[in-house]
Amino acid sequence: MVLILIINPICSFSQDKDKLVEWSASQKLLTSQFTLEAPTGRLEKDIGHGRRSILEGFIFTGIDYSYHQINKDVSFSVHSYMDPEKSWLRDSTNKETLQHEQAHFNITEIYSRKIRRDLSFIKNADVAKKIYRKYIKELQEEQDRFDDAHHGETGVEPEWQLKIENELLELENWSKTTFEIHLK
Repeated sequence: MVLILIINPICSFSQDKDKLVEWSASQKLLTSQFTLEAPTGRLEKDIGHGRRSILEGFIFTGIDYSYHQINKDVSFSVHSYMDPEKSWLRDSTNKETLQHEQAHFNITEIYSRKIRRDLSFIKNADVAKKIYRKYIKELQEEQDRFDDAHHGETGVEPEWQLKIENELLELENWSKTTFEIHLK
């Protein structure tokens, strides 16, 4: 399961920003990065048709979006992150649960790249907020679809793994977290 935090472009992070884990293609999540203690009781999720799934892990991800404008030059920063202090694993030895939560994190990065891609073509700074809000909504819908396809909260179905890998690859040109544009 995943919770997505929306960082308003006008707001800034608290002083705990250094505790966040930024998404990286070269560094997968580690069980030690899930520092919130798992709930002691069974935590269940309604998966429809009278069925329930027991949650084995939880990752708190977000997209930090900010910009700085001087005249017609705009510098954007878009980062995917997870908050270790709000993320937990019931069993830190369960590699499938870690793989499932990593997939959630990767999906968040896909939407960060979509935001970067679209921001790189804007001609008006006001459009940036609309793009951000659009993709945050789509991101939550995609995370829900992912969870709906993975009722046990463990592992990643091969078709989802391939979909995520392909989307990251297709959007690789927008993997750089900061960039500048010149408005007309």
